[in-house]
Amino acid sequence: MPRVASKRAYNIAKPISTGLELSDQRSNVWIVGEAIGQGGFGRLYSASSKQHPQAKNFVIKIEPQENGPLFTETHFYTRVCKQDLLDEWKQRRGLSFLGIPRFVAKGLFRASDGQSCRFLVMDRFRGSLENCLAQHEFTPADIPRIAIQTVQALEYIHSRDYVHTDIKASNLLRGAKDEFYLADFGLVTQYKVGGKHKAEKVSHKLKDNGTLEFCSRDAHAGLPPSRRGDLEILVFNVVHWLYRSRPNAPQGPCSGLPWESFIADPSVRANVPPAVRDLVVKSKQEAMANPSSLAKAANVGAQPALESLISTVGSLDYTEEPDYDHIVALLTSLAKNLARGQRPKHVLSEVNQDTDKALPKSKRTPNTKKVTPKPETTVKKSSRARGNTTVEVCGTSHPTKTNAHQAVDRVGTAGLRRKLDLKELVSPSRRSPRVKAPVSYLDAFEPSDEEDIPIVKKTKSTRVTTKASQTSPDLLEIAKKRAMREERRKNFF
Repeated sequence: MPRVASKRAYNIAKPISTGLELSDQRSNVWIVGEAIGQGGFGRLYSASSKQHPQAKNFVIKIEPQENGPLFTETHFYTRVCKQDLLDEWKQRRGLSFLGIPRFVAKGLFRASDGQSCRFLVMDRFRGSLENCLAQHEFTPADIPRIAIQTVQALEYIHSRDYVHTDIKASNLLRGAKDEFYLADFGLVTQYKVGGKHKAEKVSHKLKDNGTLEFCSRDAHAGLPPSRRGDLEILVFNVVHWLYRSRPNAPQGPCSGLPWESFIADPSVRANVPPAVRDLVVKSKQEAMANPSSLAKAANVGAQPALESLISTVGSLDYTEEPDYDHIVALLTSLAKNLARGQRPKHVLSEVNQDTDKALPKSKRTPNTKKVTPKPETTVKKSSRARGNTTVEVCGTSHPTKTNAHQAVDRVGTAGLRRKLDLKELVSPSRRSPRVKAPVSYLDAFEPSDEEDIPIVKKTKSTRVTTKASQTSPDLLEIAKKRAMREERRKNFF
């Protein structure tokens, strides 16, 4: 929804022709390129320095000179965004990155139609967070990190006695390595005058100052912007970003916010009736009074850290300095919880947890190693007694031998391979230290298959032993008795 800065309507500068050369206050020349967009009050063009015309690494924002927003923005850039000030703050706070664009150049020029215009030169970025959300480039776990960068940028702005008042995805510009810069300072204002915080006094001129769906309750009430107002705007954005970063989530301008139903219709958003505006304000008041309901609106599951963030911001006094480190800590905790929720659970981790719970409390120590139960592994083992292969299974039980076991011992596994495809059994990489017990083959045969057990062919060593014992006294005695029985049978008949 278009933001409302004041009751006065601002003009938009007329289009500028490509190739126009503009001279800034330091007499540096900038070449205007193609139009790349239009902001709330001005037009944006790509730009390059005349010294390096092919490198279009800059953006020029142009507005009519009488417009207030770009005047405010250029004034803010020159006072707050100089490179040496940014570097000094990063060193003081121990930051490797600070999401504040640096000031490059500014100036005035007269257009071809005679209109006096103001321009501001800024670094060019790779798009905005709004583009990233619309293209589903981020997951919910990525949102807290972006919010942390925004908090750190707000802390710097607040340290310079300013507040932003218009935080939203389209005003977060994407740099390298997914770093986001808080930009568009057309509505910035000082919350301190002479080192003293402005009084908590309602002004109808300030009512609803900002973007309606993200306005703070202070802005709706007409209070001068404050630090707690900036953080409340950020909270509404975080809920909105979390909701939109879910897979296949709707990408409406206020998706996920409890007051979406009141202003989702574009025709209503273009000109919000007072009654609808009052419904939005009431919904925001109820949401901040009940942090759990606002946190649930993000639809990312129960997130205590998000509820604590909402509660912390909602409990701030009007002139109170926020605890930025605590807010960053809450967002860090939220990021960890969301990342943990997105990580798929492996079935073995659940088994380990159950195994640990099964241990007596006296044995549950931090150093207790969780052992995952392994399935029985079939091992092929070469037998020295016969030229066959016996099959054993690693297990913890010790069953007694059944008739089927004895049959296996007699015949080996040569015949079983037609019933059990033992060639597919793969030996484990290492043997289990546990006791090995023979597998039960009782269920390996059908009742009608018993006569199919093949006869084991005698080995050479067995045949030699039998042949050598045929002349033993016992065998001669047995042969003699058999001959006598045969003789009696013949005589009988």
